[in-house]
Amino acid sequence: MTEFWDLYDKSKNKLGRLHERGLPLNSGEYHLVAEIWVVNSNKQILLTQRHLDKKWGGYWECSGGAVLAGEDSLTGAKRELYEETGLRIIDAQIEFLGTMINKDWITETYIVNLDALTYNLNLQDGEVINAKWVDIYEFRDMCARKVIVPATIQRFNLYKEKLNVCD
Repeated sequence: MTEFWDLYDKSKNKLGRLHERGLPLNSGEYHLVAEIWVVNSNKQILLTQRHLDKKWGGYWECSGGAVLAGEDSLTGAKRELYEETGLRIIDAQIEFLGTMINKDWITETYIVNLDALTYNLNLQDGEVINAKWVDIYEFRDMCARKVIVPATIQRFNLYKEKLNVCD
């Protein structure tokens, strides 16, 4: 199924045009990406492992992905979390962390505090092959072993105080 995105300028103003995933964007055009960090009451982060056939296959990250045409980033973050893990959350549970401008996409990051058992997760075929809770020590070890998507590390470093998982 073809996926379409709304196009934005660098200030996150909609350009009034749709873009088909997989086609190159023109200069000055951006699409929206949403990610959501899930942190449990033990200050552990829920990481998912990317399917081996995807870019960064086998690497770990928090849930997220492209925001579909007609969605806002909050709706996209909730949808991506549900698609990738089966976890349903409501708006009142989510906190907005910030926005980051990238080459041709804008990432909006959220956090939700939630306890869930990994064996109850419903991992998305073709997208996610594993999930686990990690504490800050394991997260740092995974960073050192270079098994976490680099952009995930970058945003973790940007928002780590707000994630409240560090010592």
